Amino acid sequence: MAIKIDLLPEYVPLRRKLKWTVSACVVTLGSTAAVLAVVFQYQTLQLSTLQSNVEIQTKVADQSRKATEAAAKATSDAAPKQGVVDFIYAASKTGAERAALLHEIREYIYQDAVVSSIDVSDGQTVKIQATVKDSDAYAAFLNTLRNGSETRLGPLYEGLPTASGVHGFPEGSAVFVPPIPELNGQTVVMMYPITVAAEGKLKNRVVLPVDPVGGSAPAAGTPGAPGKP
Repeated sequence: MAIKIDLLPEYVPLRRKLKWTVSACVVTLGSTAAVLAVVFQYQTLQLSTLQSNVEIQTKVADQSRKATEAAAKATSDAAPKQGVVDFIYAASKTGAERAALLHEIREYIYQDAVVSSIDVSDGQTVKIQATVKDSDAYAAFLNTLRNGSETRLGPLYEGLPTASGVHGFPEGSAVFVPPIPELNGQTVVMMYPITVAAEGKLKNRVVLPVDPVGGSAPAAGTPGAPGKP
């Protein structure tokens, strides 16, 4: 049996082990560095993607905010115009009703009266401005007006309409008394023609649309027209 004797110095095997150990460490470090480089590159790409997404989402959010603000402004700007359109539409639907009401009002206006205005702007009260030639015409005007009241079985007014025009006679008088030269010791001065301001509450109220600009319902009037045709 042969005997193998290692005559090499002791440091030679140690140097070989050190060489292999260093080589293994280099390989390990190289592999680790490669893996870290790949991970770094992957994370860098992810970060770049996230930054791009953030920029895109920021732009989209900014555009959405601007679009929302523009829509709100457009809605706000359109609101008054829409109000006018709605008012005109609603008022147009009441045209026939108001025309019929004016026709009925004129049926109870003395035919020789000169009417300057008929106002039914609140849909509840009829206000008439007119002129008559003398006290007899004033009596006829008031009597004709009151014929439309429910007190006299008329279809138009609630209670007796009132009128002012002859000094010394209360507006609420149920019966007109022709003027006399003196009343309660005072001379009654008559000015001709007589200007009459009459007013009566409607028996059936009329709902009129409110003007969004002026804040009131449209007036129904016939300025300068004679009384009953």
